[in-house]
Amino acid sequence: MSLPGYADYLAKIGSAFEAHGLPLADPDECGFSSAALKAAEAGDWNPAAREFTSWLESRLSGILAANHKFAPAPSVRRIEFPDGGSISVAIINGQAADWYGTESVLLGFDFLRESAMGLFDGCRTFLDLGGHQFVWAAYYAMTSPDAEVVTFEPSILNVAIGLFNCLVNGVIEQVRAVPFAVKSSLAAGDSDGEKMLVDFLTVPLLAKTLPETTSGSFDFVKVDIEGYEFEMLQDPVFRKLMHELQCGHLELHLGHLVHREIGVPEWIERLRAAALQGQEYYSGTDMYEFLETCDPKGYHAFIVRP
Repeated sequence: MSLPGYADYLAKIGSAFEAHGLPLADPDECGFSSAALKAAEAGDWNPAAREFTSWLESRLSGILAANHKFAPAPSVRRIEFPDGGSISVAIINGQAADWYGTESVLLGFDFLRESAMGLFDGCRTFLDLGGHQFVWAAYYAMTSPDAEVVTFEPSILNVAIGLFNCLVNGVIEQVRAVPFAVKSSLAAGDSDGEKMLVDFLTVPLLAKTLPETTSGSFDFVKVDIEGYEFEMLQDPVFRKLMHELQCGHLELHLGHLVHREIGVPEWIERLRAAALQGQEYYSGTDMYEFLETCDPKGYHAFIVRP
């Protein structure tokens, strides 16, 4: 088969499912028909998207929540960027349709603004904590032919869709999926699982620390882990990564932690203890100055630098 990256895609799907205790009976069971492969080689990924969705629906039927819905007409959407370039995104389920299938989708692609700001200039290695369906990971990989991306995502549903997105965009060989949530190295056992959020799964969340899964430093780090960043800010390995990067994107989900009586003062204390500096994503205001007057139940993004 001449479809670029296809063998790597099959291997990575199989590896992710095995890591979740869902080994494939046949390495090719997640593959596509000859007709779908031929269409994909010609640039039409819709037949493959339909076959992939059918396989996922059958394979994950026992662990998906009742509120999860697959798209009635799975497809691959090509999204053109205003300044040139594009990305393809598979619309496999309802969440993909909500997040990536709307006319306003470009407003959520913060990587476009960051690229225009030159934040990826000189970056070759990327760490994506909170990969969702790997749209960000695929974009990072497309910034350079030699770019390498490691992305953490605990939902096996999202990992599978994400790997499909990487195949469609021709970057499957540049992206390494870690099919787990990232966990602080200070956490004991699985005690932090209750602090993490993941959509649409009925099985326990699986998590691994950074030293268990990766090593070295990264040029760019994106952190979007739904409130668990509060724990990671104490992790010495994470702190070291954040001080060795060229630039990073850090999201603080203050609203997720209000029920634990963690407010802005606690966030500021933890950020200062980690010795992080940054600016609010939109305004450029100093991170600590912004936090002093921000919505204490809001979700805020920051550009951080060592």
